[in-house]
Amino acid sequence: MLMVGCLLQPLLAFVYWTQLKPYLTWAHHRVVDVTLFPSPVRWSLVDAYVAHTIARETKPLVLVMGDSEPYGLHVEDNLTFSHLLAERLPDYAVFNLSFIDGRFTDMEQVIDSLIRHNVHPAFVIFDINITHFFGPRESHPHDPNVVLVSPPLPLWAAVAAATLPNVQQVFRVKENRPVIRPDTFEYVPLPKDYLPRIASPLFDHSFSHLLDKLNPLGGKIVAYMAPYAVESFAHYGFDESAFRRLSAGYTGICRKSGVRCLDLSETLTLDDFIDIIHLNRQGHALLAQRLQEEIVKTSSKASRVTATSQLQNEQ
Repeated sequence: MLMVGCLLQPLLAFVYWTQLKPYLTWAHHRVVDVTLFPSPVRWSLVDAYVAHTIARETKPLVLVMGDSEPYGLHVEDNLTFSHLLAERLPDYAVFNLSFIDGRFTDMEQVIDSLIRHNVHPAFVIFDINITHFFGPRESHPHDPNVVLVSPPLPLWAAVAAATLPNVQQVFRVKENRPVIRPDTFEYVPLPKDYLPRIASPLFDHSFSHLLDKLNPLGGKIVAYMAPYAVESFAHYGFDESAFRRLSAGYTGICRKSGVRCLDLSETLTLDDFIDIIHLNRQGHALLAQRLQEEIVKTSSKASRVTATSQLQNEQ
């Protein structure tokens, strides 16, 4: 057994340093796209990112969670709204823990990791994408494109799990990264169940459950209704009034929960999108500006409250 371990160690070290480490981006603001890696290792990579990067940060934290829109799919990393927020808010450390095709259940796994590593952010920002509300819990562990809901492995075990049974897949990570797309809007084909998801009834259980998970983290929670290219709905045959009704319903659920909720569902135009849901560079810049204003306003208000409280105590 010792001999096997000695033989494996150089192989694992080589794969880690040449193939895995560049994409773990532990010194970067955005977690690696875990969908590029074999299922058994995905959650371990996320947990390692939280432990090695976020938990060691000394600045107040702004954490972004959600799906492919906040992740910045098809946009250069340094032009995503979370990266722009990091540049505009130098007093904060901004980290993006979103996943392509992520759901609330995936966010809950991230929250568990943050709690386990004693991370308490100043702000948690996440999007509410109504196409992901199609059941009471929105769980889809059968989907190979999402983070595997399982206990995280130690990093050495994660590297082994990623390498030994899946050497070819690990070495093709570079080839499978999402492509950067032009800024011009494209009417891409939608999944056959895309519109029924939007037309589904309201489900507030998942949102309430997520808030219960978020509470132990502390800090200010800011949710926003994901912007959509509403001008494209006619092309797809979707009723805009149904979309507005659902957006208003989820915004109401959000606000009743005492969470700051921004309805950004119709704040952008076709010029700000790559497709019906994914933002282009201009869209990310506009979203960064809106969220920056929210963070600065909330921080200023909190500072005034603190100063007033201190003055009253002194008197």
